[in-house]
Amino acid sequence: MPEHKTSALILDMKDFGETDRIVTFYTSNFGKLKGIAKGAKKSQRRFGAAMDLFSCVSLSFFSKEIHGLVMVNQCQIQQAFPSLHKDIIPMGYGSYMAELINEMTAERVEHQDIFEMLVQFFSLLDRFPPREEYLRIFEMRLLFALGYCPSLTRCVACKKELEKGKDFRFSISRGGVVCAFCSNNGKDEYSVSQGTLKLLQQAYILSIDKISRLIFSTQALAESREFLPRFIQYHLGKELKTSKFLKKMENDRF
Repeated sequence: MPEHKTSALILDMKDFGETDRIVTFYTSNFGKLKGIAKGAKKSQRRFGAAMDLFSCVSLSFFSKEIHGLVMVNQCQIQQAFPSLHKDIIPMGYGSYMAELINEMTAERVEHQDIFEMLVQFFSLLDRFPPREEYLRIFEMRLLFALGYCPSLTRCVACKKELEKGKDFRFSISRGGVVCAFCSNNGKDEYSVSQGTLKLLQQAYILSIDKISRLIFSTQALAESREFLPRFIQYHLGKELKTSKFLKKMENDRF
């Protein structure tokens, strides 16, 4: 059974029996992996502080099949993000990003851009105060990376470019913006301004080192908060657990 080594981020952990853990990683070279870490609850030598949610680790594992659980051999810490554990807001944001990747990606499909993106966003949450636009930017970049990015520059029905000063709506089921003429005022349509659309386009066009400069207005946050999580839910067929938590956290703040 060959041994493999790769950098990995820990997305999720669950206790398994008295001493073991089932761990979900997103790796640089193998995409998403799920593995069993034998004795992880006791072995400080093989795992230690590295076996922690959000940590970036050097992962060593064995695998004899192309599907199913791998056998985690060793984890060594490469980069920790301590601020994600110090307050409920960055922890909630980090958990949402981790769950989003866990739910939207298939196992063992390499996508190094997604790995690097998650490292960058965890670093952002670790170094700077959390801002809600980080969630919307992350959602847009992940949708773009996975081929689910909504149409934001043309009406998805008539294919005409959006005209300045006109009214638009975002259609969940049609996968993007519709003009006033093509809108059917359905329950899955949400009002959206051109300013919000431009910000969302910038969210996946800007280089990742510049995304901290992207500031959403109160209107852009309110509009994108209404439809982007619902658009993701439409594609997943369910609401994320952390999405419910973020809603409650937002309601408690106001």
